[in-house]
Amino acid sequence: MVALLRERPGRRSWAEITAEILAAGSARAVWQRLVPAVLVRPLGEADPLDAAAGQIGRWTDRGWRLLSILDDDYPARLRGIHQAPPFLFARGRLTRDDVAVSVVGSRDASPRGRGIAAGVARELAARGVTVLGGLARGIDTAAHRAALETGGRTVCVIGTGLDRAYPAENQDLQEQIAACGLVLSQFWPDTPPQRRNFLMRNATMSGYGLATVVVEAGEQSGSRAQARIAVEHGRPVILTSLVVERNDWARALVGRPGVHVAGRLQAVLDIVDQIPSGKVLAYGDVAELLGYGGPRQVGSVMSRYGSSVTWWRVIRGSGEAPPGLQEEAVAHWRAEGTAMVAGALAGRRVDMTRARWDGEVALSAAADTPEQAQ
Repeated sequence: MVALLRERPGRRSWAEITAEILAAGSARAVWQRLVPAVLVRPLGEADPLDAAAGQIGRWTDRGWRLLSILDDDYPARLRGIHQAPPFLFARGRLTRDDVAVSVVGSRDASPRGRGIAAGVARELAARGVTVLGGLARGIDTAAHRAALETGGRTVCVIGTGLDRAYPAENQDLQEQIAACGLVLSQFWPDTPPQRRNFLMRNATMSGYGLATVVVEAGEQSGSRAQARIAVEHGRPVILTSLVVERNDWARALVGRPGVHVAGRLQAVLDIVDQIPSGKVLAYGDVAELLGYGGPRQVGSVMSRYGSSVTWWRVIRGSGEAPPGLQEEAVAHWRAEGTAMVAGALAGRRVDMTRARWDGEVALSAAADTPEQAQ
């Protein structure tokens, strides 16, 4: 996979390469199909597969783990979104079905906002819920620190490579999280901070977690993008009254399915307590449920739906679901509170390119460009 993404045969995008890998069930098979064998390379030109193997070895020596989207340890919920990264770099302890909630907000947070973030994080940690953030200064930093101080688990999804720390003042915090929780990056290790990275990071955070809590944010905050992406993903979004009072975008979200407004800490926790956190089906689970003998058939179904692995997409595409499985899937996703998924199984029109459902349009992450990246 590393060689494919580095070489991009035929100038394919990462998304196209990822879909082909999922369809084949093997990165090596895609490489062999797309990259002609070379008997003798020009003097000084390294073999791309050997170069990729050397890079992976050096990353491993530094304690960085590389996960591909086909790996069993790839976060299960994240795999279920159409923006799922083809790979993740990880430092710390991976938990496949991690029960996590994003606590995000403004970099220029007020003392009240930081206090709310810390209070939410402490209570989530006390419930055994992982506190998820983006390591940004302000709200994210307050939430990460409160979770660590409480002895809870926290995960940060960073907008740079693992070899960078952004903002620089949070380098020590990043090291603490790696030691006690988990640091994730979807970028090559030497990737610097760039505006587009943070939008991609926000989609990954939404996909990883069960829900997003926006504590405090402005009209141009990156948290606005994560809230909209979370709505697209069918994840609950909890906006504090602080956010709703100050922002037109927040008021526009109120009333959308899965969007809640909380005026106090206990209201946030009451909403979180109602979110189901059942086991998420992963790639191998789908293959087993549908009785397939290998990953190729499952991959071909998955690739038609943006590489998401959820019951309804596989069932709708395969036509080979065992009796009763479709009904079970409907019940499962209704219990999860994902109306869009249940509606699709019931036969409603769903255009996954722009996530249309019942006339509602949630713009894809690729179409949502915030003026302020973080």
